[in-house]
Amino acid sequence: ATDLTAYILQFNKYPAGPDLTDATATQFTLPGGGATPAAAAAAVNTSGLPTVTATANLAQFMRAVTFPNANIIFNTQLYDPGKEKPKMPIPYDYVLWGKTVYYGWEAVDEAILALRDTSPMLLLPGRRCQNGRPVPIQNADFQQAVKNLVAFTDELWKAAQTRNQETVSDLSEKLNDTCANCHKVYRDVSASGGASTGSLTADRCNANPKGGGVAQ
Repeated sequence: ATDLTAYILQFNKYPAGPDLTDATATQFTLPGGGATPAAAAAAVNTSGLPTVTATANLAQFMRAVTFPNANIIFNTQLYDPGKEKPKMPIPYDYVLWGKTVYYGWEAVDEAILALRDTSPMLLLPGRRCQNGRPVPIQNADFQQAVKNLVAFTDELWKAAQTRNQETVSDLSEKLNDTCANCHKVYRDVSASGGASTGSLTADRCNANPKGGGVAQ
């Protein structure tokens, strides 16, 4: 919240430090109201609001959020989101039924937005890897991998707004590479630092990966 506030103030060129005076403070108002920023801030009570904490381990988070939403985008290689509405499942199935309510390009849009809004949560302090090791959020390359995924959602969004299957599906390989650049270092490795056809959990989330791993 502090970083977001600082960004908003900087973006709107709000004066700070010695430049902030009683005279300059009254020159800035929040959209839709006449209150000064100080008065508006005083009116906001954040006590009692839930804090965001890392509960799921990294594998659980990826499988619950990132994996299914990325697959909606990958699926544009096989199916045109603009085609007919999915049929009601028989026998009834809540998951399949949901796909008849929110489907097509709406589902693609929402998948992209979900990736954008949730990917920064991969950097939440306290999250653990599947093997119990802390997620290496302090590593510059891990941070950059997350930033690259967030930035790539802008490109995906722009493509999705064309409502053209080929335009979006053409980005599937780039999405795969964006994910793989992190996976090959922190996920698809064995204790020796190389790719393994057996268990892949031993050296995942290693803060000092050996050899960088090999993409599977």
